[in-house]
Amino acid sequence: MQHRRPPEAALAQVVRAYAEHPKQSRLPCENLSEYTDLMNLSEFPERSWLLDREELLEIFRADTDQPFPLECGIRVIPKATGAVGHRDFVLLDDGLAIIVSDVRYTEQVTIEHPDRALIKFHFRLTGGGGIDFENRGVTRVAEHTAVALFMPTPLRKREIAFAGKHEQSVTIVCTPEWMVRELGTELINVSPQLAAYAQGECKEFFYLPITMRSTISQAVSALLSCELVGSLRRIYFLAKANEILALSLDVLANELAQPEHIEHRISKSDFEQLREARRILQTEFNAVLKVGELAARVGMNASRMMQLFKRLFGETIFDFSQRVRMEFAAKLLEATDRSITDIAFEVGYDYPSNFTTAFKRHFGLPPRSVRQSAGVPPARA
Repeated sequence: MQHRRPPEAALAQVVRAYAEHPKQSRLPCENLSEYTDLMNLSEFPERSWLLDREELLEIFRADTDQPFPLECGIRVIPKATGAVGHRDFVLLDDGLAIIVSDVRYTEQVTIEHPDRALIKFHFRLTGGGGIDFENRGVTRVAEHTAVALFMPTPLRKREIAFAGKHEQSVTIVCTPEWMVRELGTELINVSPQLAAYAQGECKEFFYLPITMRSTISQAVSALLSCELVGSLRRIYFLAKANEILALSLDVLANELAQPEHIEHRISKSDFEQLREARRILQTEFNAVLKVGELAARVGMNASRMMQLFKRLFGETIFDFSQRVRMEFAAKLLEATDRSITDIAFEVGYDYPSNFTTAFKRHFGLPPRSVRQSAGVPPARA
C-alpha cells in the first residue's frame, strides 16, 4: 500500500504547537486532514502491526486534542452519528500497544473492520455490547468482563454497541513475537495454549472469558481516569499495561489449569444471577443486605452465590459491597460539604463512629483527612 509523505507545512505546524504547549499538545490546525496526514504509516512502519491509516480513518477521525506524543499515540473520535467520545491508540513498545475507549452510544452502532493476528486482553468496565468474528455468531460482551483472545490469522470483526450504553474499556494488544521475547521459556508455564499460539504451533481461534480481579479492575479504572498528558501519560500507560498484563496472565494460567474453562464452570443463568446480585449491591448499598436476602432476591443458593461471586468478580460479596460504599462516601467527602454524619447515614451506617473506623480501615485515612486533602471547606451546620 502506497502512502503520501506528510506535508512539511503540516508537520512543522504540529512541531511548533508541541514546543509551545508541551503539556497540552493541542493541535491548532482547523483542517483535520492536515493532521491525519501525519498518520502516514510509511513514516512510522512500526505501527503497521497494530493499525492501518486508511482503515482507521474509515471509522474514526483524528481529535484536535492529542494527549500523547505524536510518535506513540493517536486519539480519535468515532465517525458514527450515534457515538460520542474517544478512543486512544497508544504504541508502548515494539509489538505492544493499548487501546483505551470511553464512548457513549445514543443509538445502536455497528462497526466492521479487519482484526489482525494478535494476542488481546480486553477489559470492559461498563457498556455491554456484542462482537462477531467472521460471521461466527454474535458473542455478548457484558459489563465487568475480561476476555483473553488469540487470533492466529487475520479476521473480519464486527462490533455491536447498543443504544444507551457507555463503553469504558481497555484492550492490551501484543504480537506473538513480543510475548515470546518478553516471557521466553516461562511462557509454557503461564499457558501451554498461549505458548503454542505465540510460537505459531496453534491455528485455532481462542476466546476465553477470565476473572477480572479487583486489582485488574482498579488498574483499568486508573487508565480511564488518567489526566496526565504528553510523555508522562505514555509512561503511566506503559506501567499500567504491564501491571494489567502480568495480573491477567496469572489469572489465565490458573484458570486454564482447571479441568474446565470458566464458561463451563459458571452457567449462563449463574452468570446473569451473579450480575444481578452485583447490580443490587452497587445501587442499594445504603440498605445493608444479608447474604441470605440477596441470594433469595436473585434466586440462588447462598453458599453457591458467595463462592461463584468471588470466582467471577475477584472479590467477596462483603469486600465488593464495602468498596462500593467507601468509594461513594469518598466522593461525597471530596465534592460536597455534607457532614460526615450525614454521609455515614447515606452509605448505610447507623453510627458515624463505625463509619469512621471502616473508612480509615479501607483508605488508611479518616474521613476528615480526605476532606481536608480535597480542599473542601468545613461541613455546614
